[in-house]
Amino acid sequence: MQNTRLRITNIEYDQADLLELGRLQHRVDIISSGDGLHHLADPQQGWRILLSLLGPNSRMHIGPCSEVARRHIVAAQKWLSARGYTSSRQDIRRARHDLLANADVLQSKEIQRLPDFYSTSECRDLLFPRPGESFHHLSNQSLP
Repeated sequence: MQNTRLRITNIEYDQADLLELGRLQHRVDIISSGDGLHHLADPQQGWRILLSLLGPNSRMHIGPCSEVARRHIVAAQKWLSARGYTSSRQDIRRARHDLLANADVLQSKEIQRLPDFYSTSECRDLLFPRPGESFHHLSNQSLP
């Protein structure tokens, strides 16, 4: 790691299950998380847990995927839902085939560039979100 090479010794790194972080007995100085809150059944619970870990001078960087960046994904999700596709392995394969065949009409070429499109389990998360997986508006009203 860069901090080892530079002989920086006052940084500790942790990686953990977000829902288990509420058990920590100490505050943290920095929280950095990519686009993960939307995968929780209750994204607000994850948000509250992260907020509870912040100390008075802490910083938090959360990188949720924006509505603009996801517009082609949302359009494909609606198209698939309207046609009765499910998140079964068979329907995911069929959905990928049909999205490829209708790429120009659906403007789904952006989706085809995503590695998630080509893995069944990742494609399920991408195109067939479970309830609670749309979390794009974070509230700062309870920030410390």
